[in-house]
Amino acid sequence: MSEVMDCGKLFDELSGADPRKELTRAASPFALATALTLLAKIDETPLSMLRYSGTSLSNRLTVDEIPEGAQKIFGSNRSRYLAFRRRILDLQLLATRTRVDADAIHGLQRLARLEIRSSAANPFYELRRVLADQVEPAELTRELAIELEKPLTGLNRGSYRAALGVLDRLQSSELARATGLLPRDLIGPLPRPSDHTTHAPLPPKLERLHAISGPKVKSALPAVYRASLLMHLVNIHADPTLDELLSQRAVEQLIDLDPSNLGMEKPKKKAFHIYVLNLLKAISSDPSRRNTAFDAVSISWSKFRAELADRGMENPASRTLAVSNRARKEGLKPSDLTPHWFTETERRLTKSERSRFRSGAFAIDALFEVQGFPAKLLPKEPSGLQRLRQRKGEVRETPVENPLATAWTFFKNALITEGFSGADLDRIAVLENLAVYNKKTPDQIDRAFITSRLAWAKKSRKAAIREAGMVMERAAVLPQFSDYLTSYNNTLHASDPQGTVQLPTKILADLRDLAGRIGYSESTRRALTVACNTLHRLHIENGGSPAETLGQVFDYDLELFSDASLSKNQKARYRQSFGAAKDYVSLKWTPTWVSLYASVRDAGTPSASNPIPTMLKYANGLEPSDLTPEWLQEVERQLRRPNDLSRYGRADLAKTLLANVGRFEVLRQRGVFRNVAILPAVLLPSQPPARLGDSSY
Repeated sequence: MSEVMDCGKLFDELSGADPRKELTRAASPFALATALTLLAKIDETPLSMLRYSGTSLSNRLTVDEIPEGAQKIFGSNRSRYLAFRRRILDLQLLATRTRVDADAIHGLQRLARLEIRSSAANPFYELRRVLADQVEPAELTRELAIELEKPLTGLNRGSYRAALGVLDRLQSSELARATGLLPRDLIGPLPRPSDHTTHAPLPPKLERLHAISGPKVKSALPAVYRASLLMHLVNIHADPTLDELLSQRAVEQLIDLDPSNLGMEKPKKKAFHIYVLNLLKAISSDPSRRNTAFDAVSISWSKFRAELADRGMENPASRTLAVSNRARKEGLKPSDLTPHWFTETERRLTKSERSRFRSGAFAIDALFEVQGFPAKLLPKEPSGLQRLRQRKGEVRETPVENPLATAWTFFKNALITEGFSGADLDRIAVLENLAVYNKKTPDQIDRAFITSRLAWAKKSRKAAIREAGMVMERAAVLPQFSDYLTSYNNTLHASDPQGTVQLPTKILADLRDLAGRIGYSESTRRALTVACNTLHRLHIENGGSPAETLGQVFDYDLELFSDASLSKNQKARYRQSFGAAKDYVSLKWTPTWVSLYASVRDAGTPSASNPIPTMLKYANGLEPSDLTPEWLQEVERQLRRPNDLSRYGRADLAKTLLANVGRFEVLRQRGVFRNVAILPAVLLPSQPPARLGDSSY
C-alpha cells in the first residue's frame, strides 16, 4: 500500500460502484469525494495532480486557524472547517495506513475514535498535560508511566489511567501499530495507591509466583508480604520463596494478625486470616507441612470465628481464642474437642491461664443454645466444665423466663396472625439472632441497627439482613405493629441512620419550592432533601454554625459527604442532586430567562435535558434577546482555545454548549416558546448541530 495519498485515484474509487469498505469508515463515499473536491479548491490544484504523504496535509490544514484558502469555502465557520479537516485526514490515514498527524496526541485520538469509539479519545487531553513536551507517547514504558502518575490525584489520575488503557487496547489494531505512535510494549494496569505492591513491591521470586498463580494467591501474596515486612519477619533486601516467607514462626504471628494494627487499611482481620490460609494451601513442596494444624485445623477454626463475626458476636469470638489457640497447636478442630480434653487441658494450666480458658469454654458451651448456629462448627458435646459454686450463704436467683425470647415470640406470632409467610419468619430469624445477642427486643430495633449490622456483615450474609429489613419495613407501615416497632417507626430512613439534626422548617419549605421550580421528580426531591439534611447534620457535627437560609446551606462543604454513613451509590446520588441544585441557584436568573426555563420544564422536558441553564451560564449577563450567532461563535472559540480552565482548551465544554443550543432550536421549532414574547435570533444554521460539534482531530 502506497504511503502517498493520490487524491485523483481516491476520487475515482469513491465515485465508482465498489469503493473499499475500509475507506468508508471515515464517512460515506459521497461525503469523502466531496471533501476531496473541496481540498482541490483550497489548494487550487487539479485533483489528478493532488498528492499528500506523511504529516504534510495536517500541517497545511492547521487546527488553530482556518487557512486562507479554506476561508473562501468555509468563511469563519470553524466548526464546518474542523469537520472537513477531520474527514479528509481520516481518509488519508485509512488509505495510506501511515502517520498523518504532526501532533502525536491528535494522531492517537484519531486512532481511538476510528478503532474503538468516539469517547475513547477524551482521556488523551490529560495524557497531553502529563507528558507536556518532554515525552512522546511512543516512548512510554510501564516504569515511566508509574512514575508520571505519582503526582496525580482524583479525576486527573482517572483520566490518565483511562488514556493508558486506550493505548493498550490500540496495541491490538494493525492500523494503530502501523503509525508508530504506540509504545513498544503494553503498559498494563497501573498499581493503585491503595495496592500493597505500591508500598511493598514483591521481590523477584514472589513476583514470578504472583504472575503464574491463580486469583486466591494473587490477592493474598502482596498483603501477606507487606505485613511480614512491617512486622520485620522478613528483610526488605531478601528474596524469599513462599516457603521461606511462611516459616513456622511467621505463620504463628500472621495467622491471627489484625492488619489495621500495622496501619494497613485493608484487608480486614478475617480476610487476612483467609489470605494466610490460602497461601499455606498453595505450598506443595513439603506435603507433610500441608497436613499440619495450619491447614484443615486452621480452616475449621477460621470458619468458626467467621460465623461468630457474621452474627455480631465479637465478645465470644475474643473469649474463645484461649481455647482455639491451644487446640490448634495440638492439631484439633472444634469438632475434635471432648469433655476429657477440656478437663485435662484445664488441669495443666496456671491460675491466670485457667481463668481465660474456662471463660472460652463457657462461651463455646453457650453457642449450643444459639438458634441456627451450625452444629458442624461446634464440639459434639459441651465442655463438661462446671461453674464455681456459690459462696456459703449465697442464694441463687430463681431462673426466670427470657424476656428477649418472649418479646420476639410475641412479635413473630403477630406476624403470622397478619398473614406474613413462613419465608418472612425465616428472614426475621436472622434479625432476631442479631438482636438477641445485642439484648434488643423488637421495639428497640431501628433502621440504624440494621444499617450497622450491614456494615460489618460479610457479603454472603448481607442479602439475608437486607431481606429481614424489608420484612420490617412492610410491618412498620401496618398500625397493628405500632406497639411492637416503636423505635423503628420513630427513626429516619436507613439512608441517613444517624440523622437527628434536621434543617429548619422554613429552609425545607424553600427547598421544596426550589425543587418545584427546577422541575425535579419526586425521587430527586427526596434525594435533594436527604442530601441537604445530611450535609446540615455533618456541618453541625464539625463545629459549623447552623444555616439560616437556603443559600447558606448551599455554601456547605460537599466534602463533608465523605464522613456520612451512606453507601457509595447514595453518596454519588446526593452529591449529584445537591450539586445540580447549587449550580441552578448560582446562575444569574432574570424574569426572561426564568420564563424560558419554565416553558421547557412545563413541556415535560427533564431538568437534566433543559438547555436554558447552560445557555445562561455562558450568556455573560446578556438577555435572551441579545444572543446572536456571533455570540455563540465567540463563546465556542474561547472554550476551545487555551483559557483559564485549561491550557489546551475545553472542546468538551464547547460541544456541550452547541448541543444545548441545538436542543433549544429544536424546542423553538416545536413551538415550546410560543408564549414567550422575546426570543433570541436563530443561533444555529440549518445544517445538523452534530456537524458543528465535530472535533478538531
